[in-house]
Amino acid sequence: MDQALHFLTDAALLRLREQLAGDPEYRQVRTEEAALRAQLRRRYSRQVRQAVLDAVDAESALSAMETERAFLLGLQLGLSLGRLSLLPNE
Repeated sequence: MDQALHFLTDAALLRLREQLAGDPEYRQVRTEEAALRAQLRRRYSRQVRQAVLDAVDAESALSAMETERAFLLGLQLGLSLGRLSLLPNE
């Protein structure tokens, strides 16, 4: 990913997290997540937890790639529509 796109996606993610921080439901889910994570630490060995985290990381990487491709497709569609003059002039 080039640096400009990386900057844009990082800025969008940061802004999204800032907005979510004010959402009571989001804060509740974060609290529940922390409690579940603590329960996992008590219940399972470090080796098992690491294996689970590795699997989750792999799934997250795939999801990030899919999201990036969808974003790029949206940009491409926007550029294509702009070239075809299908968007209203403002």
